[in-house]
Amino acid sequence: MNYFFWLLGLGAIFTLLERWAPRQERRLLRKGWATDLTHILMNSFAFPYLIGQIVPYQFPSLHLGWAVGLGWAGQFVLMTLYCDLAQYGIHNLLHRVPFLWRFHKIHHQAPTLDWMVNWHFHYAEVLVYRSLLYVPAGMFGFSGEVMFWHGVLGTAMGHFTHSNLRWNLGRWRYVLNSPAMHLWHHAKAPKNKNFGMVFSIWDWLFGTAHFPADDPESLGIAGEEGAPQTWMQQLVAPFKAT
Repeated sequence: MNYFFWLLGLGAIFTLLERWAPRQERRLLRKGWATDLTHILMNSFAFPYLIGQIVPYQFPSLHLGWAVGLGWAGQFVLMTLYCDLAQYGIHNLLHRVPFLWRFHKIHHQAPTLDWMVNWHFHYAEVLVYRSLLYVPAGMFGFSGEVMFWHGVLGTAMGHFTHSNLRWNLGRWRYVLNSPAMHLWHHAKAPKNKNFGMVFSIWDWLFGTAHFPADDPESLGIAGEEGAPQTWMQQLVAPFKAT
C-alpha cells in the first residue's frame, strides 16, 4: 500500500477528465498551479512525515477496540460514515469560528476550482482533521488498512468535488457530493453552505444544502482579491491576522 501511487494515479485521472469534459475551458498549467503543487507535496507527504516522527498517534492505555470484531467491510463502512459526519461538523466549525476561519480561508481564496485545489489548504487543517478523526479511529480499533483505504476514498472524492467538471449526479445529488454542488460552497456568496465531504446527505438533513441549477457568478472571498499567492505567504498569513 503506497499512497504516493494512488495520489499520482488519481491526479492523472482527473487531469484527463478535466481536459475531456471541462466545466470551464482553461490552460493545463493555469495560474497558481505551482503553488498548488507545493501544497500537494507538503500537505500529503512532508508535513505528515515530520509530525509522525514527533507525535506518534498511539494511545494503548485508551484503546477501546469497539470496531475490532466488525471485519474489514464493516469497519470501512462504519468509518466512512463516522468520519464523514465528523468532517461535516469540523468543516462547519472552520467556517463559523473566527480563529479557525483564518486558516480555512486560505482554501477559499483559490479563484478557481480544479482537482489540485483539493490540496490548497493550510497545514493547520491537517492537524485538526487528523487529530479529531484518526486518533479516535485508532482508539476505537479501526485497522490501519481500513484507515488507509478511507484516506484513498477521501482523496478521490476531494479531487472529484473540486474538479473542473459540471457533473451534478442527478438524483444521487441527495446522497453524494458533486463538483456542481461543491462549486456553490466556494462561491463568494453564500459561504456557509454545502459542508459535506463524501456525502451530501448531511447538508440536506441539517438544512445547509444550497444547490441552484445555475453556476455561481464568481468564486473566492469578496474583498480579498489581493490574497497571498505563494505557498510560504499562505502558510504564514493566518498568524498575521489581527
